[in-house]
Amino acid sequence: MAGERSLFVGVDGGGTKTAVAVVDSAGAPVGDTTGGPSSYRSIGVGAAAAEIVSLVRRAVPALGRVERLLAAVSDVDTRADQSLLRAAIEAELKANSCDGVAVDVANDAIAALASGGERLGRGIACIAGTGSVALGLDGRGSEARAGGWGPPFGDGGSGYWIGFQAIARALHRFDRGERDAILIRSLLERSGCRTLPELLFGNVGASEESESASVYRGRVAALAPAVERAALDGDRDALEVFTGAGAELARLIEHIAARLSFGDERLDIVQVGSLWNTRVVGLGASFRAATMAAIPNARLGRPTRTPALGAALLARLVSERGQLAPSGLLPE
Repeated sequence: MAGERSLFVGVDGGGTKTAVAVVDSAGAPVGDTTGGPSSYRSIGVGAAAAEIVSLVRRAVPALGRVERLLAAVSDVDTRADQSLLRAAIEAELKANSCDGVAVDVANDAIAALASGGERLGRGIACIAGTGSVALGLDGRGSEARAGGWGPPFGDGGSGYWIGFQAIARALHRFDRGERDAILIRSLLERSGCRTLPELLFGNVGASEESESASVYRGRVAALAPAVERAALDGDRDALEVFTGAGAELARLIEHIAARLSFGDERLDIVQVGSLWNTRVVGLGASFRAATMAAIPNARLGRPTRTPALGAALLARLVSERGQLAPSGLLPE
């Protein structure tokens, strides 16, 4: 059981910024801060650990009061990733004269799930931005993950997937001689290219061999706003791509529900990520229809707290229950 003066820290770390939140033994927020990136694949494991601990020190001057730290960080996908970053954080804490903290390291999808829903530690998060992934926790210690495989085969329903599908459809329109189609014009305007071949071979078609998969994915995903604009202007292909994206994201939810036992109790589905803000209603409508058909007791919603705060509350919960923290790792 957590001590009266114990503090619990949640970290939501990514490739551009890191957020830290702190709660006390009653679950009340007592501090937070933000800083630079902490994705170790982007800046190195030592720099990532140093950034995390530096931010924790800023949010909690008295490190000795911290009982547990849950660092939910992007690019933590395997046991090896988890062990490497945890060891680096523990070493950094020890260097700061604080080696009594229980350190858990997880994928950032854990923090995303903890950002919403009525019952902490139970539900499914569907994360849709540049990429896509779904993560489920059954509230009894079991978890499941679907998606998050990256390009070119994964990330169904994501910004990358939307851009990829739109380019494929634009090429068909181009081959039919419909070179002034709304979708093509929107893609060219967004990319700054004059022709579709220039877009394909000189922009997003740059060889994956010459750049990282994450850079390539980002370049394709950057076209998603152009597809959205074309859909809002009535382009049939763009509309179908967004409707298809909703169905792809719902499929991730179905995979999770098939692997975990949630029972008949209301199941929260937390929709996290920038793609859920689209003005194209087809995405949300197709996602809702497919999800409710597969899981009639589902309750769809958006985050109600920051991911960092959710991670801090989850750190407190697993300490109280004496459980292992969920990891959100890829299945082995």
